[in-house]
Amino acid sequence: MSEPIPPPQLVGSRDLIIRRVVVTGELGCDVSFSRGLNVVESESEGSDPTASNRAGKTGLVELIRYGLGRRIKSKRKFHFAEVAHRLDSLFLEIDLGDETYVIERSLQQTSAAVLVRRGRYHPETHLTGGSTLSVDELSDWLLSRLGIPLVSVKTREGDLTPLSFPLLSRVFLLHQEYSFGAILQRVDPERRKTDIVGFLTGIIPDRRHAVEVELAQAQRAYYDARNDLDSISRYLASRGVPTALEAQARVDERQAALEAALSDEWDVREAIRRESDAAADIQGQVEGVRVDLLRLKEERAAAEEDLTGRTEERERLQELENSLIQDLGRIERLRSSSLILSTVAFSSCPRCLQPVTSEMEAREDHGHCALCARPLGSTSDDVPIQAPNVADIEAQLEEVREILRSVGEEIATSEATLAAIRRAETDLAAELDRAVQGFVAPSVDRLIDVSRTIAEREKELLQAEALASEAASLSDRRDDVDRLFEVMQALDAERRAVSAIREGRLNLLEQHLDHVLRGVQFPAYEQCRISRQTLMPTVNGMAYESFGLAYKGLIAFGYYMAMWGLAREAPAYMPRTLVIDSPAVGDLNEVSYAQLLRYVAGLQDPDGDPEEMPWQLILTTRRTVPEIDPFVMLSLSSTDGKMLLRERA
Repeated sequence: MSEPIPPPQLVGSRDLIIRRVVVTGELGCDVSFSRGLNVVESESEGSDPTASNRAGKTGLVELIRYGLGRRIKSKRKFHFAEVAHRLDSLFLEIDLGDETYVIERSLQQTSAAVLVRRGRYHPETHLTGGSTLSVDELSDWLLSRLGIPLVSVKTREGDLTPLSFPLLSRVFLLHQEYSFGAILQRVDPERRKTDIVGFLTGIIPDRRHAVEVELAQAQRAYYDARNDLDSISRYLASRGVPTALEAQARVDERQAALEAALSDEWDVREAIRRESDAAADIQGQVEGVRVDLLRLKEERAAAEEDLTGRTEERERLQELENSLIQDLGRIERLRSSSLILSTVAFSSCPRCLQPVTSEMEAREDHGHCALCARPLGSTSDDVPIQAPNVADIEAQLEEVREILRSVGEEIATSEATLAAIRRAETDLAAELDRAVQGFVAPSVDRLIDVSRTIAEREKELLQAEALASEAASLSDRRDDVDRLFEVMQALDAERRAVSAIREGRLNLLEQHLDHVLRGVQFPAYEQCRISRQTLMPTVNGMAYESFGLAYKGLIAFGYYMAMWGLAREAPAYMPRTLVIDSPAVGDLNEVSYAQLLRYVAGLQDPDGDPEEMPWQLILTTRRTVPEIDPFVMLSLSSTDGKMLLRERA
């Protein structure tokens, strides 16, 4: 197993500052932010606290999360699904350390690639340059630009789950649906929450993540090897060979059986040799019959050769006879045609049907054709000069038929001779079989039986050796499984050792949580603690989940603020930027909500320069208090023309 490259030592991430959010299309917006505290207020009309719900507060947070690589699994569940056809693109301008980038992403094609450009956003030049990234590649790109290592945590089955930027951003880009109901709501399994918090705050050492990868690889290798071992064990058990020792014993047994069969074969061959010495007279008789049989075979071959020659001669004579018959028929047809044509007198031309005149007939007397007037050489009714004589052909045909009769008689004689030779050969062969049956057959039968037994024993030995090889392989695999289990146990022990939390950082997180809860005047607050196992908070000795909805939301808010405060005070992978969406109506009571706003307002001097702040906090709210008013940089309303997305001039 190759040594994984350990992640870099914790030095803290670079700054992530949201500078500008621009939406183009029929509906659009252009919102700029500074360092420090940025408050986006939604004005309520009347006494109904939900009247400001559609102004665009949550939409602004959604745009920031979408620009930073949030995946949209279903277009129907996209926050802007109802107006997506009136939107074009999102441009998110951000500072990453000392560099500024603009991230462009389509608001209609949510799975389309992302375009990243260096520099600030300008409406006139935003269409030039840039690099194209997929949504997944954008996550790795943001992590690398922020100096956050890409780490993975293992599942119970040994699979690796990467801590991607969208997953980590759930801690510092707070959406009302995921933030105030519970800490890292909807992150599954529960252990993953501990992984995220421990990684971003540095409470869990970095070495733990490197060991986690090694442990996942070892665990997966162990499970694969164990599954192979179980499969082979079941196969061998079905073949009746459960152990390597029994398999080897079966090989020894089959080897002994084969050696016994080979010994029997040797005994049979020796017996045949002894019996052959005692049967010399039978061998002489057999030899005489064999000589006669060979002589008959030679005679049969000569007779077959003679018969073949005479058969071929008959075939040639039959071909000659057929040729003479054809010649005779052709001469007969010539004579008939000459006779018929000589009687024809044309009274009219066969082509133009005009009458043949006496002048035309007179031409024949002067050697010219009566029809075409050409000189006559020969006519169609003349018999060829070289035509054979009918009497000659008939004489030749009679001679050929006489020879065929003679050849037929010779063939009949040859066939009779050959049949007699074959009968004699059959009788001698039967006599030879009877002569040697008592001498050869029993020995041969014994030898065949022994050879068949040897073949069966060899087959059984090969099968036993194959099973023994599998059993030996099973033993080797069991050793490999045991070795992998020891490696996995050692890595698990190392993971537990390096997973020991940093008490100093945990105490610092507790101090920040205590400071926030006191700042928001948590009712009847006494003290808070953070679990060393889950890194989740308890307040006044009770788990935060056991509180009612409003108080649980207040503790969740305090916990996020505490992690953000830790990142501002000590090196951590969590950026010093926090985006807080306003809680849904009912998530906080109005008294706690007001105290929360006063606490946030106290983080910055209203007369100070925001750009001198080493952090950024973007807060959307459906209500305000006097202390927060100086930091309100945008007011929204659910009335037409005052929402976040409005028709562009």
